[in-house]
Amino acid sequence: VGVLSTNQHNQHVSLGSIAIDPKVTEVKPQDAPTEATVHDCVNTENWLNHKASGGLVNDVPGGKQIMTATVSRTDGAWKVTVFKLGRVGTC
Repeated sequence: VGVLSTNQHNQHVSLGSIAIDPKVTEVKPQDAPTEATVHDCVNTENWLNHKASGGLVNDVPGGKQIMTATVSRTDGAWKVTVFKLGRVGTC
């Protein structure tokens, strides 16, 4: 949400595609999970920020970034409670 708010404030739009392949690596408790850890190597090579008025914000390409998330079952739905995205080149 923070990145989206910043982009909106700066009048930037993100265009392209992100390649993801998330995997659940841990669940707690094992018998009736209410929390899960998810890992991925997110590829943002084809995801670039553009000015709303046109043109690239910069020419810095994306890349592969480690992602770890914790999801928790709350009110019958799974919701992300912690999200960490590493720098480009971390996976």
